[in-house]
Amino acid sequence: MPSRGRPRTNPGSRRLQSRPADLPIVAPAGTPEAVVEKLHAQFKAIVAMPDIQSQMIKLGIIPLDSPPPAEQQRFVNSEIVRWAKVVQQAGIAGSE
Repeated sequence: MPSRGRPRTNPGSRRLQSRPADLPIVAPAGTPEAVVEKLHAQFKAIVAMPDIQSQMIKLGIIPLDSPPPAEQQRFVNSEIVRWAKVVQQAGIAGSE
């Protein structure tokens, strides 16, 4: 039953729009830097392949150039700090 004030919609008729999103590939903590760099180079090469890009686009994923691992790590660290504050302010810290 639709709620009052909300238009009826057919969920099947909605289309998801493609938009950039971070989908990082991660490795366990302590993975040697040389291994991380090699994996990064291999993933970049794979995502650069036209057939892979075509499949990603069909799935609604926009293939983007991957930042270097150190830059990605800085971003992840900053997000941890950012969202930790939100969690603490919301009073849900440690509620796992």
